[in-house]
Amino acid sequence: MILKLGSKGQAVRDAQALLNESELLCNLRVDGIFGPKTEAATISFQLARALYDDGIIGSRTWAELRRGHDELLLPWVKVPADKYGEGYSSHQLREDVAEQYMLVLDECREAGAELTSSGSKRSLNAKVGSNRSATSLHYVGRALDLFVYSGMVDPEKDPYVVVPDITEDRCWVVYARAKEGEEMALGGYVYRGRKIEMVRGKFINLTEVFRRHGFERIRARTSFFASESNNGGAEWWHFQYEGGLVKGSTSFGDELLRMYTIEEVSSTPPWKESGRVWGVNWS
Repeated sequence: MILKLGSKGQAVRDAQALLNESELLCNLRVDGIFGPKTEAATISFQLARALYDDGIIGSRTWAELRRGHDELLLPWVKVPADKYGEGYSSHQLREDVAEQYMLVLDECREAGAELTSSGSKRSLNAKVGSNRSATSLHYVGRALDLFVYSGMVDPEKDPYVVVPDITEDRCWVVYARAKEGEEMALGGYVYRGRKIEMVRGKFINLTEVFRRHGFERIRARTSFFASESNNGGAEWWHFQYEGGLVKGSTSFGDELLRMYTIEEVSSTPPWKESGRVWGVNWS
């Protein structure tokens, strides 16, 4: 497909995202409109690659855009976890996020706490629904889930006691039971009956451990509190690495193309949201 000034559509979005991922770091808005800024970025890219600098994206420019992008892809790395119940003993994160996760794991191991897993990497073709966002950081290797039934089941025995955070609406603080932890009395939230049970024991504040290494929590969905059958909306288990995401600048498409080729991602549900911008209409 040939793109030039005035072209519109998904192919233009693909090209804009690839230009952003090139060595020029063009910082274009991925909006599907081939305007003067996209044309100027195309000319700069063509000059950098010794191509005919006509500002038109034809077969040779497409080939160079894809070749340059594929060389910059970040690898997926398998990291260990503590198997609990039907959870996993390992999962995958992008390389830089895996390094930070291992620091969290080291702190847990040192304190005698478990780090469970319901997985991290999500298929680009995974079903999207009320409890599964099309713009989740799971798609780009930045998010992980603790095993969803390693907390909020039996606070006296669970690896985690999940406490409502009174300072932020619909947020949780996750405490991990730890041999070398601090003695605490906690009010743990329970799925069944949506009640709180008091429990005593030795714990570390796992939410703070994650935060020290760049991982943030997300809010529970309002639907969780409206229906006792919607345990999937609790979201206490979800932690996401936000280092390097620039508010008002980083797009979801930019992040997708750090991990996938345009051929792999362009026909998938997440790519339809590639123009969303961090801190503006994506979080």
